[in-house]
Amino acid sequence: MSEQRDLERLLKVHYADMQGLDTETQILFKQLEWGINLGTNTMYLTYEIDTDQLYSVMTRFDNFIQYTKGKNDVNLVISSYGGDVYAMLGTIDYFNSLPVKVNTRCIGACMSAAAVILACGTGERTMTENSTVMVHEGSAF
Repeated sequence: MSEQRDLERLLKVHYADMQGLDTETQILFKQLEWGINLGTNTMYLTYEIDTDQLYSVMTRFDNFIQYTKGKNDVNLVISSYGGDVYAMLGTIDYFNSLPVKVNTRCIGACMSAAAVILACGTGERTMTENSTVMVHEGSAF
């Protein structure tokens, strides 16, 4: 039961428009909003990679690590067309500083910066059979 309280405190689920819903349903909605699945330790990266994404990834990973107390690896599912080089490098640096491994998995398309993040996972790096990974030549930044 204390684990459930820790989860509630961690996610801080208190929506005014969700009154009447039980805590489990509120947590489910919060997970959907954040693009995470606490049951499988999975986070989804399905948008353009930019500085806002970097902050979002760091926040979600910190929550995962707090929730699991650093005992489980984190799974990152990527489907993105890429984005900003600096945000990509910051994401990779952040992964390398974590006490857990980051397993990266491509589903759909990983292009440009997303492909580099896929390759720089610190755990297993996989892709589905019909996924596409595109890496292009570097550019001056």
